[in-house]
This record gives sequence, C-alpha cells and structure tokens, in this order.
Amino acid sequence: MSIMTTIHYRKMLWYLVGWLLLGCAVALPFFLSIDRNAQLKKTLMRPDGVILKALFTPYDAIKETLIMLIEHEQESIQMMAYLLSDKHIARALQDAAINHKINVTIIVDYQTATNEKFNHGLRALSHHVNMRIFQPLQDGIMHNKFIIFGSNIDQKPLVWTGSFNYTSRAQYKNMENVVISNDAQVIAQYRDAFTKLLAFTLPSEQVLTYRAMKVSTVLQPAIAG
Repeated sequence: MSIMTTIHYRKMLWYLVGWLLLGCAVALPFFLSIDRNAQLKKTLMRPDGVILKALFTPYDAIKETLIMLIEHEQESIQMMAYLLSDKHIARALQDAAINHKINVTIIVDYQTATNEKFNHGLRALSHHVNMRIFQPLQDGIMHNKFIIFGSNIDQKPLVWTGSFNYTSRAQYKNMENVVISNDAQVIAQYRDAFTKLLAFTLPSEQVLTYRAMKVSTVLQPAIAG
C-alpha cells in the first residue's frame, strides 16, 4: 500500500470519527431528555397521569428533584423566591437561560436581595435571567416560594410550592416540604398570583445598584394608578 493511499484512508477514518462524534453530540441531549422525562414520571406521576406529590426534607431529595425539573424544562420558568443562595440551583437556572434558551423570570424579596449575606449569588444570576425585586408597601416580606414550569413532564406545565427555600440549608438542615402538581386550575391560580405580583416589581439591576432607595416610594404611583 502506497504512502498516499495510507494517508487517504487515515483522512477517511478521521472524517468518519468526526461525523460519529458530531452525531453523538447532537443526539445525546435528546436521549438524556427522554431518560430524564421517564425518571421524573416514575418519581412524581401516578398511574392515572396525575401529578400530586408531596416531598419532605431531609427524607426526600427535594433539591435534586428541583434541579432535574429545571434541566428538563422546555419553555419557561416563573419563580418566586424569598431566599435563593444554593449554587447548584442557581447554576441550573443560569444554564437553562443561557444554553437552553428558557425564559426564566424570578421575583425575589427586597430585604434578602439587598442583604449582603444572601445576595452574592443573586447578583451573578441576575445578569442571565429576568430578575425582579418586590417589596410589600407595608411591613412584611415577600415570602412566596413557588415555581411555575411552562412545559415539563410530558411537555405539560407544573407548579411547585411549599416551605422549601432555595438554599443548601433547606435540604440538609431544615424540615421543609414541597408539593408538585400538574392540576390545570391550580396552575392557573399560581400564574395569576405571579402576574399580579410581577406588576409591583422593579428590575434587579436598578434595586441592586441603588439598594438604599425606598422601593415603596417608586412603586406607590404604579399601585395607586
């Protein structure tokens, strides 16, 4: 076999390897998505197709389940967060927004968002998602902790709600709970609540930059109108 023929075969072999690797790279996310959907259905869905599942820490892997749902989302994530400091959850949200083009909107409480103890992760995440800051006009906090997934298990919406803050402590130290449901009426109620609260928020960059400002004085005209 001549040297030219050997070179030719080697080139053909490398072309073939390249195409195989490309095919694997394209197909892998598809097969991972199918596997993740099957795993989530096994964990959360009843035989009749209804999802109405309660989970409790520290007995159940709430954090891991949440990350799987974020990774599996195909459309949008609408999140209400009192605390969001777990780096793995934040990374999953960032990856969903950047690499999977998921529309991620997060409403966080003013007091925790402007507290240096809690907001380091929020500042980084706010560059990649639509983060909004809410502060009640009277004494109190925005203590909601729920998520609306737009297209998730079997490409249908889900709602996630409960006491679970998006922190490592909530999974490994605290006694917390969540309920996950695909009930259309319940999801509609949570969408309505999210929309109402969204109207009384400010962009995170405005609040985090001028955190000494009184958000209530900015929001008052909008609410009064």
